[in-house]
Amino acid sequence: MAVASPELPGNVKIDNYLLELSTNVPPIPTHVVLSTEGLEFPVALLDDKEAEMMLKAAGIDVLRLTEKVTVDWDEATEDLIIDRFVFELGKVGRVRAKARLGDLPKSVLLNPQQAQAAIATLNVKSLEIELENDGGVEAVLALSATDAGVSEGMMKEALLMQLDGLLAQIGNEAFTNQMMTAARVFFDDPKNLKLSVAPGNPVPVSQLISDAMIAPDALPERLGVTVEANR
Repeated sequence: MAVASPELPGNVKIDNYLLELSTNVPPIPTHVVLSTEGLEFPVALLDDKEAEMMLKAAGIDVLRLTEKVTVDWDEATEDLIIDRFVFELGKVGRVRAKARLGDLPKSVLLNPQQAQAAIATLNVKSLEIELENDGGVEAVLALSATDAGVSEGMMKEALLMQLDGLLAQIGNEAFTNQMMTAARVFFDDPKNLKLSVAPGNPVPVSQLISDAMIAPDALPERLGVTVEANR
């Protein structure tokens, strides 16, 4: 399907769109599939002018977007499962993710007003987030370096220094070293960057909130966090 109008700076089209909902706890959906394939539109339609300038500087006048999301709630295990999350921008990159959260009881789905109370039992079982570069990193570095009046190499080092400063606030030397090693590999050859969370046992969200406030250095080990680049 395509849409053209004199009021638009270019054509807007989409190859395929799918929204699938089903439930075993009406009226709350417990199975959701969302898919948007081949959505194309001119970058001039973006509300963010800075992003528009960055994309045009990279030679991208038309964005091509694809997103796919699958979410399920398993009644037997009371797990909320993000089976698939993919968000892709052509010539920029894509983000892939999946996650599993435990102890989301049926009572919360039946009474959404109790959602805040669910934090007391909700836990994190696993999480993966992966960034795959397709030209977006190079475009951002080039534009940032130009704006700052420095070389791209200097801009890389400045960004790494900023990251190192942020990680220092966590206070976990092993995690900082792991993250900085992966970041340097990625900046030197930006292919993909992956963060995985795989705790030995499910970690209550309430525990994570507490750690974030009083013991952030404990979070990487508690969650079993690993960071890899270009694997």
